[in-house]
Amino acid sequence: TYYNDRDGNHVTVDDCGTDADPGPRGAADAANLERQQAKIVTAINDLDASIVSLEEIENSVKFGKDRDFGVSTLVDALNAAAGADTWAYAPSPDAADLPTVAEQDVIRTAFIYKPADVEPGRWVAGARRVVGLQQRPAAARPGLQGGGRARLGRVRGDRQPTSSPRAPVSM
Repeated sequence: TYYNDRDGNHVTVDDCGTDADPGPRGAADAANLERQQAKIVTAINDLDASIVSLEEIENSVKFGKDRDFGVSTLVDALNAAAGADTWAYAPSPDAADLPTVAEQDVIRTAFIYKPADVEPGRWVAGARRVVGLQQRPAAARPGLQGGGRARLGRVRGDRQPTSSPRAPVSM
């Protein structure tokens, strides 16, 4: 099923259907994906930012692809609009440092950055912990900002309530 615009046109799907956790996920069709991506690319490229935390982006591993496929697709679109190598993304931690695919949500957090301004560090390894029903795992990534000053970026996106609550996952 779909969410429709004021004219009754399908714009987004309202059930991702990858597991027992349905929810609004993505464009209804290729035309809406292109429209949504163009709006996102324009908004991000208009920011005066060297680092952007993405609160919600597709966790492509849930669809049988590399975990970073969604964020790399966004970075490719950003660079097509802003110029080659303007943007990069912080790659996911090693699979051994992540929850199992079954424990991961279809949506995740991520960082994108301008390599001319920021040199990313390594992922901060933390103890595995239990994440509540309405939380996604936090991502933390140190980096060097212009002038050599160390910075730590952290992003955590809360999940939307669903009709079929899941048990907390081990992190």
